[in-house]
Amino acid sequence: MRKLLALILLVGLAACADEPTAPDVTVPDLVVQQDRVGNGFPQGSHDYKLNIIGVPKNKTADMDNNNGRRIFVQLNGGQKVCVTDADWEAYLTLLGEPLTDNPYQCTAEEWEDALHGGRGKKTGGWDALDKVNKILLTPNEDDVFQVLDANATDQDGAEFTMPDDVYSSYKVYARALGKPGGKAAITLCANETDETVDGEYPGDVETWCSINQAVLERTKGKARAEDVTDVLFTLTVLIDVEDTKDLALSYCLGEADLIDPLDLELQVADVPIFHSCFEDYFWNYDNNGLKLLQLRFYQVPTS
Repeated sequence: MRKLLALILLVGLAACADEPTAPDVTVPDLVVQQDRVGNGFPQGSHDYKLNIIGVPKNKTADMDNNNGRRIFVQLNGGQKVCVTDADWEAYLTLLGEPLTDNPYQCTAEEWEDALHGGRGKKTGGWDALDKVNKILLTPNEDDVFQVLDANATDQDGAEFTMPDDVYSSYKVYARALGKPGGKAAITLCANETDETVDGEYPGDVETWCSINQAVLERTKGKARAEDVTDVLFTLTVLIDVEDTKDLALSYCLGEADLIDPLDLELQVADVPIFHSCFEDYFWNYDNNGLKLLQLRFYQVPTS
């Protein structure tokens, strides 16, 4: 009898170890839990979990409509997203932040093959991109998260659909798992639309990538999650209204009050994901040996 009671007690303690302490909730923001396991995820259950799995060999099976809540990427693959030193300095100056070293530098050789974050652009749009380790993001009105294509190791890329109001209604946390040393950088990118491209559509469509990236690294010790909402749900770019190639885009962003169309100085535009000034939003996943990244999506409490 004593052995049975001891066993029940041990099971109970093990279960409690995964339970968070009472939250100090601030509405509408989520508060990161201070729990016994210390995993860094917010208090309460999540609405959706997506696993991004790095694999050493490309997948060949048909993974369309394969809603397994996971997406496969190359273990070592994907384009880098680079930011020039000049743009990084201009960005911090516009924010009024102290100058720091540019964390997204590329060598001259890497720059030729990379996507250009902030103000640099790639011409050609989604159809011209190397789609390996890219996750096309599509909005839906059904308030669902679903993997539509689980294979990002091929030239079609993966596809993931999210609620169209995900920017204002959800937060997302990320945790890097697997062997220590693996690292991945995720960047939100998007393409100009037929209304915002200055030139021929789709031939002159340009791809814009955010100046900020979510860099997740598996370090030694207990893996902890971090809030990556602002980076994964916001396309942060530098806009020059005087750049004739960006006049239509500047007008669209000005109409949406995301920039001042009369300000001829360089400006920062924080564009919410799925905003109509862009289309074909995607996450660029630059993987350097990270075997598993967990993304958890939480609906923001309303007052």
